[in-house]
Amino acid sequence: MVVGEGVNFRTEPNTNSTPSGKLINGELLLFKEIVPGIKNRLWITIDESWLKVQRVSTGEIGFVFGKYVRTQEAINPDIKLIQIGNWYNIFKKDLGVTVKKSKPVLQVNVDGDTTIITNHEGYWISICSQSGLNEGNVEGHIYSDNEGNLSIGKQEVLLRNQKYQFNLVCTGEVELDRFMGFTRTDERIYFITEVFNGSQTSYSKQDLTDCILKFGETGYHLNFAGDLNGDGIPEIIFSEATTREGVTYYFVSNKEGKLELKSISYGYDKC
Repeated sequence: MVVGEGVNFRTEPNTNSTPSGKLINGELLLFKEIVPGIKNRLWITIDESWLKVQRVSTGEIGFVFGKYVRTQEAINPDIKLIQIGNWYNIFKKDLGVTVKKSKPVLQVNVDGDTTIITNHEGYWISICSQSGLNEGNVEGHIYSDNEGNLSIGKQEVLLRNQKYQFNLVCTGEVELDRFMGFTRTDERIYFITEVFNGSQTSYSKQDLTDCILKFGETGYHLNFAGDLNGDGIPEIIFSEATTREGVTYYFVSNKEGKLELKSISYGYDKC
């Protein structure tokens, strides 16, 4: 929706192009694609980018600068960000897991609060991926609230086949503080790959701890582990709490067999 009077509707995404007309305040536009302006890691700001749109009233296609529109596809309406990539919903169905491509929509509640919903119901987790994921049934597991809690000394098997086993391991130390409570220190999370070669097994380790904002306050919860992109290496989703309510992080496997952080909540990426 256009927000502003006399907004230029241009033929190219720049101020040097000739305007093909003026947009009316409140006019509806169909979003086609975004021409990123200033990028913030995996996020782009609507206000500083050109949008390719179609006028609903005439069908004409052109460009408008982002600060003159209000869009539904904002992950955070207060700072007007869009996460680059494809959105997917992950469903828990019986003992299996199903993935469907989705479209995020901004919903304003009666009390004025804003939330992100998608065009499917009954999904367990919604994620954004910078690459395409396999739709349909995938090999993986969704962890409910009463399981998948990660603590020091805990190992969780994420995926296993004839040649590999992938594990998530939480290590560290526990101290007794002066209030007779336990404090976890030097807590680390490792992604461990076991390679089976006949009677011998080799291991490789990737430290994921520095890829996240802050862990150790309330614990961790493993939300999902499974092969979403079909490369034989599991993607994992876990959060900064012992339930699914904490800040949630999505790790995807790359061509080198390592995990890369793709954040659901903030676009934070230290890896």
